[in-house]
Amino acid sequence: MTELVNVDAAGLALAAIDARVEDVLVEDAPVAFGVEARVTAGNHGVRFFAGIRSDPFFFDVLGFSRGLQFTGSDFFADKNVFSIALDIPNELLGPDPRLGIWTRTLVPMMLQPDHLTQVDQMGRPAIGTLFGLGHDRNLFVTTYPALQPMTVTSIGLTFVELFHTELQRLGGYSANRALEIAETLLPDILSFDYSNSEGFWNGRRLSDDVIDVLLQLITNRKTSGDGVGAHADYLSEFPYLGEPHL
Repeated sequence: MTELVNVDAAGLALAAIDARVEDVLVEDAPVAFGVEARVTAGNHGVRFFAGIRSDPFFFDVLGFSRGLQFTGSDFFADKNVFSIALDIPNELLGPDPRLGIWTRTLVPMMLQPDHLTQVDQMGRPAIGTLFGLGHDRNLFVTTYPALQPMTVTSIGLTFVELFHTELQRLGGYSANRALEIAETLLPDILSFDYSNSEGFWNGRRLSDDVIDVLLQLITNRKTSGDGVGAHADYLSEFPYLGEPHL
């Protein structure tokens, strides 16, 4: 049995220059469970892929969990991930090239299966991980970005206050500078200007070493990085993710 996916325009239709954008951008796209990247062409130049691919992320997770004692061991080097890739022409995003992007995962509620609830969200990569949110991670990823700064954590601090405290502890920043960085990182939204081809902090290319950049920021360059580099299996064309490990 082939699994099929539809992609709804939803908010895109509100931002599009062409108000005639259909509700469905992609219809009946097959999900790829093998090596072949099965790309589906949709309306208005949209392309879509969903399926198993080589995980593009790279990070010495074990070194991080051992108090930033990095050995250059890439936890994700041999991992696969179920991936969704969507290629959208810039004109569908509206005339202002400056965007704030975040994604969320919704699942049916346990006692109300007809209603969906947010169980995860992400803007900038690994923010929740690098700040060691512990028991408050679930609170962080289930909170809309706009509400994150002033949401109160289990220790009585808002997320901005918690980030502020951690930046002073890890990076030795002054109180004012730590607050400035905390208020830049929250809400957790990935900034992207589609008129600019630079990578992270402007969007994020698969090969951008976001972990090194964030580690340097959070520790005030006391830590240069985790010693792990980009993978060599990225494709030069959409969906850009490498073939899955067999």
